[in-house]
Amino acid sequence: MNIAPRIQDAKWIPRAIELHYLYRYKVTAKDDRVDVWEEMRTYDSDLVTKRTVGHLRKGESRTFASVHQPLVSDWFDGVERKFFRIVGLRDDSVYSALFPGPKHFVLFNKVIITCVPTTGLMREHFPDLVEIPWSPDEPDRPAE
Repeated sequence: MNIAPRIQDAKWIPRAIELHYLYRYKVTAKDDRVDVWEEMRTYDSDLVTKRTVGHLRKGESRTFASVHQPLVSDWFDGVERKFFRIVGLRDDSVYSALFPGPKHFVLFNKVIITCVPTTGLMREHFPDLVEIPWSPDEPDRPAE
């Protein structure tokens, strides 16, 4: 019981910190009209395809918590019968936390992904953080 009052004003002790405490993902459109789409099943079969639900203009960005994984993945379009490298756009809503998984997607080759510093408590301990390029946690693979 005596310990709590004594450690309240203790000096900060640096340690390893997970990325999502310090950074958020930022996905920025490279082209003027980047389709934002969602997954859709066709009515006459179990084929999965995409349906456009909006667009990002060149330079327009979406940011979201970097705790969501995987950010980039391969996705098979059953109608076009080919694989696409995609980025899942997440949101930080309660719905997203309860029902995880991307609801909207963009094509990987149409966007730039960076990590931007968070705002909040951790910023006071790491005030010099800057925006950095995102890199995958997997071995290098050719860009599409």
